[in-house]
Amino acid sequence: SMKKIMPLMPFIIFILLGIVFYLSIGRDPTLVANNLVGKDFPDFQLESLAFEDQESRPYSLQGLQRALPEGQPWILNVWGSWCPQCYVEHPFITALSDAGVALVGMNYKDETAKGQGFLKKMGNPYQIILQDMEGSLGLDLGVSGAPETYLVSPQGEILARHAGVLDKAVWDQKFAKLWQDNNGHQLFSRQSEATEEQGAE
Repeated sequence: SMKKIMPLMPFIIFILLGIVFYLSIGRDPTLVANNLVGKDFPDFQLESLAFEDQESRPYSLQGLQRALPEGQPWILNVWGSWCPQCYVEHPFITALSDAGVALVGMNYKDETAKGQGFLKKMGNPYQIILQDMEGSLGLDLGVSGAPETYLVSPQGEILARHAGVLDKAVWDQKFAKLWQDNNGHQLFSRQSEATEEQGAE
C-alpha cells in the first residue's frame, strides 16, 4: 500500500501546504485585533483631517474622549478613499450617525485631498476624523485593511470589532447588544418604537 501512496506524496504534501497557507492568510493583524477585544483602546498621537469648517488639529486618546459625548460608547470606523467596500458601507455608517451614534472616522493610509474628496462626494457622518497616513494606530489596532469597525466603551475598552462591510445584519449580530448594555437604549429597534420616538420628540 505504501507503493501506491508514494506517487501521490507530492500531491498530498501540496494539499497539506495549501491548507496551512490558507489558515495562515491574514492571520497576524487579525489575531492582534481579535486579542484587543476586552482590552483598552491604544493611545495615539494623530492629526485630524481638515474638512469644511473643521480645522486639522492633534488628538491623543484622552483628547478624543474629551471631544466625544460623555458616558456614551463610540465607534471607530476605518476607511479610505482607495477602498471600494467603504463606498458600499458608507450609507449605513451615515444611518448610525443619524441615529445619534458617536462616530470617529480613521482615514487610513490615504492622501488628505483624496480623503476630503471621499467625504465631499459621500457626506461626512463623523464627529472627528483621525488621519492615520502612516498606519501607526492601524498597526497598534491590528488593522488588516479597510473597512474595519470598532465599538469602544465610555471607559475606553474595545468591546467588539468587525473587519469588512458593516451593515444592519452585522450590527444586529455583533454590536447591538453591547451598544445597548453600554448606552442604556437600543438602536434601530422595531419600526413602531422608532415612530413613537419621533412622535415624542
